[in-house]
Amino acid sequence: ELYAAEGAHVEAPASGSARLAYCAQVPWIFEGTLRDNVILKSTFDEERYQKALYAAALMPDLQILPGGDQVTIGSHGVRLSGGQRARVALARSAYMQELEVVCVDDPFASVDVPTGQHLLDELLMGQLMQNRTRIVVTQPNPQRLRSFDRVILLRDGCVVVSGPPAEVMETKEFMSLLTSTEEENMAGPSVDSSGRSTPVTQRPKSASVRNPNAPPASSLRDVEAQEHVTWDAIRWWLQAAGYGNIAFFGCMCVVQRMLMLRENLALAMWIDAKGSGSDDAVDIQFICLTMAYVLACCVCIWFVAFAASRVSISAASKMHSTVVYAILRAPIDKFFDKQPVGRLINRLSFDMRQVDDYIPIASVALMMFFFGFCVTQSFIISVMPFKVVIASLPFYVACFIFAYLYRGTAVPLVFHQKFSLSQLQDLQTVVLTSCVSIRANGMFEDFMARYNHQSASIIRSVYLIHFVCKAWVQARIFLCLSTLTCVFAVGGLWSHMPMGVLGTVVSLSFQQMVEFENISTVFTQFINILNALQRLTNYFKVPQEGEAIMATDPTVRLRLKMDRAAVPRLQIKRGSEVEACLPDNMVEKNGKKVPLVVCLRNVPVLKVTSDGLGLEPVEGAKLQDLFPSCVELREQGNASYRIIAVNSLTKDPERMAEELCNPPASVWLDLWHNQYAAGMRIQLEDLTAGYGNDKSVLENVRIDITAREKVGFAGKTGCGKSTTLLCILRILEPRGGRIVIGGLDTKKIGLNCLRSIVGLVPQDPTVFAGSWRYNIDPFNEFPDGRIWEALQSVQLLPYIRSLPGGIDSEITQDGGNISFGQRQLLSLARMVIRQPPVLLLDECTSALDPNTQQAAQNTLLNDFPMTTVIAIAHRVETILDFDRIVVFDKGSVAENGSVKNVMSIENGIFKRMVEGTKGTLSPLTDVKE
Repeated sequence: ELYAAEGAHVEAPASGSARLAYCAQVPWIFEGTLRDNVILKSTFDEERYQKALYAAALMPDLQILPGGDQVTIGSHGVRLSGGQRARVALARSAYMQELEVVCVDDPFASVDVPTGQHLLDELLMGQLMQNRTRIVVTQPNPQRLRSFDRVILLRDGCVVVSGPPAEVMETKEFMSLLTSTEEENMAGPSVDSSGRSTPVTQRPKSASVRNPNAPPASSLRDVEAQEHVTWDAIRWWLQAAGYGNIAFFGCMCVVQRMLMLRENLALAMWIDAKGSGSDDAVDIQFICLTMAYVLACCVCIWFVAFAASRVSISAASKMHSTVVYAILRAPIDKFFDKQPVGRLINRLSFDMRQVDDYIPIASVALMMFFFGFCVTQSFIISVMPFKVVIASLPFYVACFIFAYLYRGTAVPLVFHQKFSLSQLQDLQTVVLTSCVSIRANGMFEDFMARYNHQSASIIRSVYLIHFVCKAWVQARIFLCLSTLTCVFAVGGLWSHMPMGVLGTVVSLSFQQMVEFENISTVFTQFINILNALQRLTNYFKVPQEGEAIMATDPTVRLRLKMDRAAVPRLQIKRGSEVEACLPDNMVEKNGKKVPLVVCLRNVPVLKVTSDGLGLEPVEGAKLQDLFPSCVELREQGNASYRIIAVNSLTKDPERMAEELCNPPASVWLDLWHNQYAAGMRIQLEDLTAGYGNDKSVLENVRIDITAREKVGFAGKTGCGKSTTLLCILRILEPRGGRIVIGGLDTKKIGLNCLRSIVGLVPQDPTVFAGSWRYNIDPFNEFPDGRIWEALQSVQLLPYIRSLPGGIDSEITQDGGNISFGQRQLLSLARMVIRQPPVLLLDECTSALDPNTQQAAQNTLLNDFPMTTVIAIAHRVETILDFDRIVVFDKGSVAENGSVKNVMSIENGIFKRMVEGTKGTLSPLTDVKE
């Protein structure tokens, strides 16, 4: 995928040659069942398939997944946990039979320690991978590296050490990668009497990929069915366009058509007058009359276009805002997990464009044709003899029958075209996001065949609609209308009609035939538009998340930017001056003297907070009085706030006070509500939750986390840890129980307020196309100094300084020009600068080397002094310094307590996980109580 530099030579099997497999750090999972993702394009071998599932530790998961290996897991594995997705990709590489080289990128990052050891023993070093070259990118874990034949150590893109594991692990270059804790604990995992690591699961006597008691497989995606336009959709569009606009538009169409008819009648009367020998004065009169009608028609056409634009803009604006708002507020599990990406792209692009651009054009054409047809036929019927009118009725009926038959064929073809286009766009999205994995695993030709199939399906649908069906209906209706014209001509001559009037009738009849050729195309387009309108209006009914804003929402955090003129002249008083300024009952707090106060005209207004992390108003004062010109503060009413940061200064009240007394041109303030200054307690009370209509993942979870506590969540993959974090954010709504944060029931506060309180660093970091500055501070709420401090906290400062543009250097889409570990550190830097009251970490440092991991660990412990932290960890050594450990098992809390307490549980889950990492932890001198 990357070309070697000039002069370099790389000898390896060609990518996509079926002799090389690649397991990326972000696993590649495509739309289909779990079995489809493992087998890929290989022939099915039951015995090898069972061995691959066992080697990837997927057997226990298949016992609980609905449908076993026939479960639809969706694009990117939306139905699976991060660890399950990684193991499905590993099972795929183990199953492929003709491989010579297997490249695996960090296979242990997303799994717990026992599962990682099982993958090492049974998959990477197991029977299925024998006689293959295995290149594994991993962290420098001594106990795992001993199993490999050769270790290559890279630094700054160069090989610094290479050789057998025992030799490489003795080098100073390798030792420098390890933290002191890891150097002390190289004992290796627990082993049985044979010297082999204890596997995560025992091999079943009779392999089974489905539990008979498990629920049956269900469809993950909503099935897209053919729909006919409903009156509700049409009525909504009419209301959006405005009844007044539509009435004005219709009136202008009628008036224009009548003027065109009057123009033709004037010409007919002129012809009759000339036949009777009229003089020149009459000719001038008819010329003036005809010119008047032509001018009136031109004016009327302008009004028709104006009315059509008003209808179009009004309807398009409301349609776009309504659909986008409904989609953006749709829940993840009940909408986005059930909608393929291609379907969403198709509806928001192709369908939206049709409704926006073509519905007024098609409506104008159809209404003009309809009103013109009605007016013209009314005129013809009114001037033709009664017997001729009766003789023409069967031809009108035949025309409507042919049009009805055409519609019955065109509508299913339109649906087929739209469905195939959705499939094609979904395929394009998969290819764009997983191009490397597709080519590396030899799936290029398969995806090309699928792409060609969907493209051919679209082309066939368009050809049948616009050529075959259109030609069929045109031929039959042309025959009816031409016969009808002959009937009118013969009937007019037989009844001795005036030649001018008869000529007008025949001319109008032929004109209708010509118009029908164009209107049939417009009618086909109009069917497309109605189908698109119906598909878009269906999104109005999608379920919605809770209210974004509620009247009772508190503003816990407030960030302000003010000019220097808005900051009054302040003075600092220290030592004995503090005692002179403050009353006796305010000089000491919690047994400590107040070190300094900030005064306005010798009146104390700010003092150091009791925790020594910021400044707060003295009793009887408010920040609203200190900064009266600040609108944001005035809007908070009587709410009391403390200052936790001034410009780039944090956790140093004295320097913050000096900055306020000598402000620069702009002053940035970071405020924290005093009611929640002691931190925010988190209470999970009988929490029950699940995804979509599947069975519950969490059952009656009860956890009480005190304010500012650091808590680690541990457990096997798929046990409900990440689901708990999603429930706290209300991305997943609880089915039972409740969650209380800082005394606030999360169901009774707006989502904007909740998600401003809670910060999340996910396992798969989200990176935007833009500068580093934009990615860390997208809303421009912090000065540059805070951004640089955040980068320093997460060990990104040397790398950013090496870039030509510094923090203004660009990051490509999805972070393509930075490593996965750097993306994780970038996500952590966002939270360092934001300092949320509650911070959720979902295995956010899985891709980091030990040194960087230790630095990130220090950041979590030291740089979030006021934050309640919940961290999910598979590398349990990262949470041994936390205040408390909560162990999940099968959707419930199995163990809960301090590290020392959970480690003292005989045969406990957490104890086994730690022993698998560090050997036997005895004595527990390095464990936090």
